[in-house]
Formats: sequence, structure tokens, C-alpha cells
Amino acid sequence: HCWDYRRFVIRHCQLDTTEEFDFTFKKIADNFSNYSAWHYRSKLLPLVHPAGPTDSGRALRDALDREFELVQNAFFTDPADQSAWFYHQWLLGKANHEMKIVGVSTNRGRREVFIVFNQPVLVWEQINKS
Repeated sequence: HCWDYRRFVIRHCQLDTTEEFDFTFKKIADNFSNYSAWHYRSKLLPLVHPAGPTDSGRALRDALDREFELVQNAFFTDPADQSAWFYHQWLLGKANHEMKIVGVSTNRGRREVFIVFNQPVLVWEQINKS
């Protein structure tokens, strides 16, 4: 896979991971369905924003907030595309924030509401037997 080779070259040539992170943004902006770019981004984010022993984690939290905004834009562009949803699931595992709604979308024709949270939510389905 070409992305594996790209990671290999970057690692062995000790190239700037921030530039690679920016490159993934360009590829995602070109095509939100680029799963490989989302995946590569998940590998680069901890390298670009490492949490050190004296770091309060603020830089990483700010970066995660920006990532949630990016993935939200992908949801609104194509809610059925799985690439952004997989990345969103990965982000949820990284975030340690107070729960909040980061996006809402509706489909009136199908009578659906999509709500995006910044962390996993447990949902119970209640069936009304009237």
C-alpha cells in the first residue's frame, strides 16, 4: 500500500510530521472519503501534539477540538460515508472532555435526526406498547 511506504519514507528520512499532518488535511479536503488519509492522520496526531510530563494536555485538547470540527464537516458533506465516522470513533477514544453536542443534522423526508457528541453515548431504546 502506498500509504505504508509513505510512512516508511517519512520515518526513515526523519521528515517533519507537521508537514505530513498538513498533507493529510489537503487529501481529506480533496476527498472526505479518503479513508487512508484519515487513518494516517490518526497516526500523526499524537506525534504532532504529544502530551509531555509537564504538559497540562491543553494543546492536545485544542487539537482534538479542531479534529472534531473537521470530521463534523465531513459528516455534513456526506453523512453516509464511513471514513469520517471511523475517524470520529477513534477521536472519541482520545477525548477526555465534558460531554457536549458537536453537531446536529436532520433528514425531514426520512424523519431522522443525527446528533454527534464528542464522546460515546449509551442509548436505550424504549418501545411504547400502546
